[in-house]
Amino acid sequence: MIILKYVFFLSFSKLCHVRAVTQSDVLHVDPNMIPKIFQVLYDNEGQTLLNNSTIHTQNQNNHTDKTIENKGHSFVIITYRMLTQCEICNHPCYHNFSPPSCLECIRCHVLCYKQHYDDREEFILSCRVNDKLSAKALLIMCVNEEEQKQWVAKLSNKIPTREIVLV
Repeated sequence: MIILKYVFFLSFSKLCHVRAVTQSDVLHVDPNMIPKIFQVLYDNEGQTLLNNSTIHTQNQNNHTDKTIENKGHSFVIITYRMLTQCEICNHPCYHNFSPPSCLECIRCHVLCYKQHYDDREEFILSCRVNDKLSAKALLIMCVNEEEQKQWVAKLSNKIPTREIVLV
């Protein structure tokens, strides 16, 4: 039996977002394992091979008139029929027959009810991912659900606050 151990170094300054995964994030995983898994979004700046003009045209082609810009986020309207919850109020965001409209940022993948936006609530912090092509996602599985919650809480506190400057 071969046991591989990987070491991955990630500076706290590169952290963008940390959250527990949902069934819609990991479709082919045993549902009993989902509470043990969390996602880390981090900035992989400097390792993209695309130039700015390519990035700009891709963003235009994929999301022209269907994005909602708010605090640096580029939200798309989406509905879920699988287990998913709002990251703002922690209520379920799915329904089999008539799912509610939700917003998901195409950069940092934060998910919330569209109703929070429609009610003009101050519901979300600024997006921490400036370029979606430079952000990477890392899925980590812990031994148990309690350890996963501890990691999410600790890493969430280490995320640096960044102000987005619009020019």
